[in-house]
Amino acid sequence: SPPGPVSPARPAPERQGRSGSAADLGGNPGDAAPPVFYAFDTPPRATRRVEPEYPTLAREQGAQGTVIVNANIDERGRIMRVWVVQSTAPEVLIQAAIDAIYQFEFSPGSEHGYPVKCTVAIPFDFRLSNNL
Repeated sequence: SPPGPVSPARPAPERQGRSGSAADLGGNPGDAAPPVFYAFDTPPRATRRVEPEYPTLAREQGAQGTVIVNANIDERGRIMRVWVVQSTAPEVLIQAAIDAIYQFEFSPGSEHGYPVKCTVAIPFDFRLSNNL
């Protein structure tokens, strides 16, 4: 599908996912910095989306699931930080989603017409079709 708007991230009432794990690539593994959410009135737009690679071993094992990743985007549209909010997928698919998000490109979001830092949520669905 063509690049388009992404969803504004909303803080979850309860933090799900993998706080402090290597999947929280905002710093070093074990870095317990809390997620940061930025306000904006116009969300950033993904100008380049990358479909995650479905690892062969995961495909052969029938691994499926959804990974929701939040990303902090700076005033120039660059990814500053990524963290997993929620996942029903195994680690190998989580890593594939994180690898893909870092290849996305964005136009910046804005507040009152000025580019600002934003937080967006990006879901990745890993589903196997019946015709392997």
